[in-house]
Amino acid sequence: MWSSYANIKPGSQEKYCSIQIIDDGFVLCFIHLCTDLYGDHSDERLAIIQRIMYDVHKSEDKIQSQRIMVIGDIIEMPYGRGCLNANGFHGLPALNISDKPTRTVNEIEYRKFYNPMWNLMGDFYDIQDDLGEQSKEDHRYEVFLTVKGLEHYRYRMMFVDYGAISYPATIVLNEMLAI
Repeated sequence: MWSSYANIKPGSQEKYCSIQIIDDGFVLCFIHLCTDLYGDHSDERLAIIQRIMYDVHKSEDKIQSQRIMVIGDIIEMPYGRGCLNANGFHGLPALNISDKPTRTVNEIEYRKFYNPMWNLMGDFYDIQDDLGEQSKEDHRYEVFLTVKGLEHYRYRMMFVDYGAISYPATIVLNEMLAI
C-alpha cells in the first residue's frame, strides 16, 4: 500500500486479512471472512478470527499502541461466537469508561473492544457521551491497489477519515474516487 497522506507500512498479510500500520501508532485491519453460503463455517471463522487477533496484538506490541480498527466483511452477527467470544474479536455492545478494560475467562485475560454494529441491533449506545470532549485533530488516509511493475499505477478504493482518538471513523467509498 502506498499513500501520499501518511506513513503507512504493511503488517501481516494473510488470506483473510491485511494489516496496515499507520504513522507507527495505529493498526488498521481489513478483513473478508468465509461465508456460510454452502454450510455452517462458524468454527472455521472463529479459528481465523483468533489468528487475526493474534496478528493484530503482535502489531500492537510492535508499535506499542492499542489504537486499532477492524474493518471488513466478518460474515457474522454481532452476537456470533467470532464477534462476541473473548477468544474472538470480543466485540461488546457498550464499553463504559469506569469498567475494567479486560475480562478474565478461564484464567486468561482478554481485552474488550467496542463493536458499533450492535447499534444496528437496537442498542443505540453512544460511546462519545462518556468520553467527553476530545481533540478536533482529523486524519485522512487513501487506500488503493497497486500493481508490481507499474510503480505509478494506483487504483483508489476509498479514504479512511478519523479523529485524534480514532472514533468515529468514516469510510468514504465513491465510484468517482477511482477516476
